[in-house]
Order: sequence, then C-alpha cells, then structure tokens
Amino acid sequence: MGKLIQTLKRLRRGRRFVALCPRCGSGGVRQVSSLNGWLTPPRYLCPKCGYMGTLIIERET
Repeated sequence: MGKLIQTLKRLRRGRRFVALCPRCGSGGVRQVSSLNGWLTPPRYLCPKCGYMGTLIIERET
C-alpha cells in the first residue's frame, strides 16, 4: 500500500489542478482554514452554492 501512495504522489507532482465544486461545478472552491489537512482532512467552501465539505473534483489544467 505504501508503494502505491508513493507512486500516486510522484505522478501528481508537477501537475496543476483546478478545484471544482461537486455540487455546482464552479471553479471558485477554496480551503476554509489554514489548519486543514494537518489534523483533519482539508475542508472546502464553494461561494457560489454554499457547499462545504472534504470532497472536491480536481481537473488538470
């Protein structure tokens, strides 16, 4: 399992992604707090529809 995670991280490096809202598809999704991802999973907020959660859609740019 550790090798799989390392491989996925390596593939992702160097690529740019745009965070999209899973509810409305807006590209204006942002992280809610700077502590996200440290103790808890990152939480995202969509200002367009008000979605708040840990799930986002990433589209490669």
